[in-house]
Amino acid sequence: MKGIREHHKRAIKNLTKEYENDQRFLALIIGGSVAKNLAREDSDVDFMIVATDEEYAHRKAKNDLFINRTDLCDYPGGFVDGKVINLNYLIAVANKGNEPSRAAFDGTFLAFSSIDNLETIVESIAV
Repeated sequence: MKGIREHHKRAIKNLTKEYENDQRFLALIIGGSVAKNLAREDSDVDFMIVATDEEYAHRKAKNDLFINRTDLCDYPGGFVDGKVINLNYLIAVANKGNEPSRAAFDGTFLAFSSIDNLETIVESIAV
């Protein structure tokens, strides 16, 4: 997490701690300005969280595919802003994603993962 502000690092650690042992989620990908080392002091922490297929289907049916939380940040105006995705989405973007979709993965990194070879998949998206 070189170049990332300390308060953003704390938010990422809190986010990781919140979800890494939750069996509904398989991986956490940090993106946006924080991952690209372009964040301002008050920038949010953008992320994508990879859900199990069951959890993704459940959330999609409820139109609940976004996570926005202020309680994981300790800086003024701070929040984490995430999208719930599944592994099939990542594979589809890696195989046939358009340029805007691929650009969203530029600079991303894994905060945690229980998926074999996920780092390779994510790295291939931005290429």
